Amino acid sequence: MTLSDLNPGLPASPGPLRQPMRIGGGLIDTGRSLRFTFDGRSYEGHPGDTLASALLANGVRLMGRAAPSHRPCGPLTSGAEEPNALVELHSAGLREADVRATTTELAEGLCARSQNRWPSLALDVLPLRRRLDAALGAFLPAAQRPAPVEQAESGAGDVGDLACDLLIIGAGPAGLMAAQTAGRAGLQVILADQDFRFGGRLNAETDRIADQPGAEWAAAVVAELAGMANLRLMLRTAVTGAGAGGTYTAVERVAGHPRQRLWQISCTRALFAGGAVERPLDFANADRPGIMLAGAMRAYANRWGVAVGAEVAVFTDNDDGLRSATDLAARGVQVVAVIDRRAQGPLLPGLRHIQGAQVVDTKGHLGLSALTLRHADGRLETLKVSALGISGGWEPCPQAGMPGPGLMLAGAAAGRLSTTGALRSGAEAARQVAQSLGRQAPYALARVRAAAPSALAPALANWPHPPGQAPYAAAVDRSGPGR
Repeated sequence: MTLSDLNPGLPASPGPLRQPMRIGGGLIDTGRSLRFTFDGRSYEGHPGDTLASALLANGVRLMGRAAPSHRPCGPLTSGAEEPNALVELHSAGLREADVRATTTELAEGLCARSQNRWPSLALDVLPLRRRLDAALGAFLPAAQRPAPVEQAESGAGDVGDLACDLLIIGAGPAGLMAAQTAGRAGLQVILADQDFRFGGRLNAETDRIADQPGAEWAAAVVAELAGMANLRLMLRTAVTGAGAGGTYTAVERVAGHPRQRLWQISCTRALFAGGAVERPLDFANADRPGIMLAGAMRAYANRWGVAVGAEVAVFTDNDDGLRSATDLAARGVQVVAVIDRRAQGPLLPGLRHIQGAQVVDTKGHLGLSALTLRHADGRLETLKVSALGISGGWEPCPQAGMPGPGLMLAGAAAGRLSTTGALRSGAEAARQVAQSLGRQAPYALARVRAAAPSALAPALANWPHPPGQAPYAAAVDRSGPGR
């Protein structure tokens, strides 16, 4: 497969590509290459890639084995909510287990290994080996999961204390607008985001804000924030919990190193702007490598310039799934079909849009190769596809329920699922905090508006998942016949 196979509008490649699923564009630096290894095999990616996006660009979609069934699995998402693509990182004699490939920033010389398999991902007989271990005892070494990472050093810098007027958790449109508003008001602000690039979903969408691409608007705001002495920017930082008296715990990952820093942050007020997560749709064998959330598929195409498959289908019950199909087609990806549970609504032009249908099963060995759909009249049809995007709508990030005194919500975490709504809610929340502290905050929203506002489709209230269960759990480690 070559790049021109995925995008007929591009000239044919003179030879085989090192990254056959790379479709160009995105927010990566294709002028530089980074070499890394996965399970001992060498690959190339680019600055701005995650481990997952670089592997997908190289045609690798099998990234792990589910526990306890050992079914093959690949990435379901493109971010921190990833449940499947968990890997082991090795650096300078250190080993760190259960790291999300979807959030691991690609670096030169990165060494990653898959988990929960033996001797390899493609040929996994670890369950059999474990049974033999139990039977033969000392005759075979024990097969165990890797131990958690051990810090290479400790002391100054590993644990620290910070204080601020306003802690903002999440740096999407709402978080950036809140930080800009509070920063201009003179508040001491900390903006923390677990990504290595500020902007949130703006980096993965085609929205325009103030007559420029959303990602460029985000970069301009970050440049302004970086020049404020009263504002601290914290990339690669996850706020993991809240304590008494307005104290929050945060873990910062040091770039290019398995070392982490633990921070105790004392703040007068805290604002959660962690966005929303997309729900999957359930059907038989919904966990094969190549099946992922439609919004994640859109993110890999728009942010990282990667097609997750040569022949793609989208299964949705909402308009945001249609948006994913449109974006993929615009990026040159072959969209075989859009399977829409809804019986009515506008049809997408130029695409095979099947209404009143649903996916009922999938096929494939070590990855998706075909799906079976049921039409509204009960007729079954099999489609050959290498990737399937699924969308059951969006809901506020589960961390929005984080306990904390006076914790405020903004943006999609507060149910404001449009770009304009997220911008407005971030500015309004920061303004409220500033006024409560006796400061006057300029209303920055009057100067920034979404030129083409878009809204994430809310998830259906009756979507069946047990109370308290993560919304993506239905697509994780489903029992069924082996593949």
